[in-house]
Amino acid sequence: MIYRIHHNDHFLTFEIPTREVLNKLGRNYPFHIDRTPVPYCDVWKEPMKILFRPSESTTLNVVPDLAEVDGKLFFSKKAYQHLRELVDTEGEFLPVTYKGGTGFIFNILTIAEDQNGLNEKLTGYDRHRNLSNFSFREEVMGKTPIFRAKIDHYQGIFCNEAFKNKVNEASLSGVNFSIDLGNPMRETYGPLQ
Repeated sequence: MIYRIHHNDHFLTFEIPTREVLNKLGRNYPFHIDRTPVPYCDVWKEPMKILFRPSESTTLNVVPDLAEVDGKLFFSKKAYQHLRELVDTEGEFLPVTYKGGTGFIFNILTIAEDQNGLNEKLTGYDRHRNLSNFSFREEVMGKTPIFRAKIDHYQGIFCNEAFKNKVNEASLSGVNFSIDLGNPMRETYGPLQ
């Protein structure tokens, strides 16, 4: 089974300040707004300072173990210890600091379409040619612990059963998993495709 990872809004969410990116990476590397799968490890020379803030629905003033924001995934030190070996080949861990701790932003570089993992038969568009649903080839992407996809402009983060199970076994906080892959919202509206 393949899942879409969503941030659990009960926890604080992270923000990468523009000024910090400009100071550390310069204008040629807009990591904070660019979702394309570009490696940054050669230019990310020192930890980036990120901020954790509440959203409208935050109920816990707690930095989670994992946080998903716009195609980027924060790992606390605990999450890194439990998941690093599983996902290491799928991207790069970029060090960050925040008030009260350190962690990583995991820059996911594995893309479903590069693996021929998009299921074209289960990908559809509405009458205005807007993407309405998509799916992945389970026999291909089901073996990949974590990945993104070009079809949704690299916004979503997807994972396999092994990743989900590892998160649950380690009792890592901060994310939810959905089988509604094409839905960027945290709740399901209407029937699943």
